[in-house]
Amino acid sequence: MKYVLHPDAAEEHRRQVTYYEAKQPGLGKRYHAEFRKSVHDACDKLVQYQIVYPPNIR
Repeated sequence: MKYVLHPDAAEEHRRQVTYYEAKQPGLGKRYHAEFRKSVHDACDKLVQYQIVYPPNIR
């Protein structure tokens, strides 16, 4: 399953990774890995997530 983040969401994610990495080396990387896992889990279980904007924005 492919996914695309809204540009604003992608920028916010980049800022979060940078923030966590500044707090503790390696923490930003761990945050990013968990984020990707969550997105991939959501993509694998589409029927569990409501369509917010038709045809397929969840």
